Amino acid sequence: MQKVIMVLVVMAMAGVAAAQNLIITELMYNDNNDGGDWIELYNRGTAPIDLTGMHMVDGDPDVPHDSHPHCYLVGTLAVGEVLVLAADSSEFGAVYSGVGNLNANDFDPAGEGFGLGGGGDTIFILDANDSVVFTMTYDDAAPWPTTPDGDGPSLLLETLGCSDFSDASNWMAGADGGTPGVIAGTVSTENMTWDHIKGLYR
Repeated sequence: MQKVIMVLVVMAMAGVAAAQNLIITELMYNDNNDGGDWIELYNRGTAPIDLTGMHMVDGDPDVPHDSHPHCYLVGTLAVGEVLVLAADSSEFGAVYSGVGNLNANDFDPAGEGFGLGGGGDTIFILDANDSVVFTMTYDDAAPWPTTPDGDGPSLLLETLGCSDFSDASNWMAGADGGTPGVIAGTVSTENMTWDHIKGLYR
């Protein structure tokens, strides 16, 4: 009995850690370079995150699991490591040939209808028990950066210490085409970095 309780406690602690430390640092929701939609995940914690059973869903997570598309994450995300979820890895690879840290599963292979809304959307990542690990709602209109809406740039997180990922002030326009799979130099730790200043004039 004690062993069962211990296992449940460890699983609960792992879920809490993931909820605090598995974050999205960059996304391309309306690309103009035929690479398709993609999302960049990052482990900002101090311990590896086991992704087993975690999945991104297309729609309200309170709706029965099998009634909407979902994409399962694979492997373990080490501290400071990045994982890219591509809608279609073939399309993505044709544009971003140097990115190797791709999730094994696409979230919209061959355009089956699981996409990131070009006019704004809510992203949910759930654990194996269908509890929300990460969620954010973005938009393509002010106060959100507008150039990521099909003009080239990605939507880029400003600080790894972000506490509200649905707050537009925490996001900026990234580089044209984005920088999927690369965290160094693409997310600022202070608001007024050179990247942020450039973003103000895009």
